[in-house]
Amino acid sequence: MAPNLGAMDGIGKIFGLNYHATLFGAPVIFPMNGYLSSVIPIIVAVWLAAKLEKWVKPRMHALVKTFLTPFIVLLIIVPITFIVLGPIMSAFSSFVSTAFDTIMGISPLLAGLVLGAVWQILVIFGLHWALVPIAILQIGTQGFTSVLSSTFAASFAQTAVVLAIFLKTKDKKLKSTALPAFISGIFGVTEPAIYGITLPRKRYFAISCIGAAVGGALIGWRNIKGYIMGGLGVFGFPSYINPETNDISGMLWTFFAVAVAMIVSFVLTMIDYRDDKGSVSVAQSGDNSTLKAQGEVKLSGKKIEVFSPLKGKTLALKDLADPAFSTGAMGLGVAQLLYKIRN
Repeated sequence: MAPNLGAMDGIGKIFGLNYHATLFGAPVIFPMNGYLSSVIPIIVAVWLAAKLEKWVKPRMHALVKTFLTPFIVLLIIVPITFIVLGPIMSAFSSFVSTAFDTIMGISPLLAGLVLGAVWQILVIFGLHWALVPIAILQIGTQGFTSVLSSTFAASFAQTAVVLAIFLKTKDKKLKSTALPAFISGIFGVTEPAIYGITLPRKRYFAISCIGAAVGGALIGWRNIKGYIMGGLGVFGFPSYINPETNDISGMLWTFFAVAVAMIVSFVLTMIDYRDDKGSVSVAQSGDNSTLKAQGEVKLSGKKIEVFSPLKGKTLALKDLADPAFSTGAMGLGVAQLLYKIRN
């Protein structure tokens, strides 16, 4: 987008808002700082364009669809974006940002506590991306953001839990998984820790959320601001240095909050962690002709019958060529060799 679009002088008013240009005679209302620093209007416009493209493309002849499809899509989407979507989404972004600021103004400690506690849950479902555009919008409009500051301690709380598990477990396989997960977690990549270690052991994932909530509350209490969308993990601390005044107090308090979050998570895990004492044994049987291939799994004295819904032969994992499964690195189980279906 041309940078001077948002800098044009107002030429009229509609609904009490200044508009700076017209498109096909319709007034175009720009956000206060233009669209250059906005995110949500762009996301919605591209989403709508993708829907429109799916409808337009099948109706185009093969000889012209390559260039005519995007031409028609842009011809429709651009006016709609400037006249309708842009103003609406900009107003919505401002409303959400204002609402969050209002909550922070009422009780920054409570806002930080809640956001810190649920952040990792939002990450699991991918819902955390809803807050990122708001943070980018705030940085673009006011030079700083408080939206994501309270979530910063979450990855460190998760990492502290993994470290405690690494130190306490007698399981060699779990140790070999926990160490690299701890290292990657220090640098902000917590997926190996979450999906490989804590989430399957739900109580320890909950402990990491408790630690993250404590750290988030401390950060929210001081209303720590982030000034850039910085790196993850240890690379994110400089994000809390005020570039205008070179004030590092925000970064130092973040260090403190992260340390508290890690201590809480580490201590609770060290106190609570026990290796799973349940022994697991798998007996398997199968043949080449029957649909049903059943096995018996014993977990802590409980018996579970497992049936295959597909026709084939049941194999032990150790008989597979893939070392990821045959060595048991992906866990216990059986393999099913399926028969090829011929027409």
